[in-house]
Amino acid sequence: MRGTARAGCCGVTAREDPDAELLAVMTDILAIDHIACQESALHGLGHWQPQHPDAVAQTVGSFLAQSPDIAAPLRDYARRPRAGYVL
Repeated sequence: MRGTARAGCCGVTAREDPDAELLAVMTDILAIDHIACQESALHGLGHWQPQHPDAVAQTVGSFLAQSPDIAAPLRDYARRPRAGYVL
């Protein structure tokens, strides 16, 4: 998938950087104020960490900085993707 442009039907244009698009989607999902959405996005980011360590670290760091009141288990879970560790 990396390095290829993809186009869909119905006038959807090709995406030059599908990795960036997918990381953006996970970032958007992480911003949803629902623990299941946040856990899912963090899990996905953990899978992308080996190929995009800086982007994942920045995304998770921003999430933690903007979410000082999240529950401790979610905060602990959020630290895992930066190391590429997902359950």
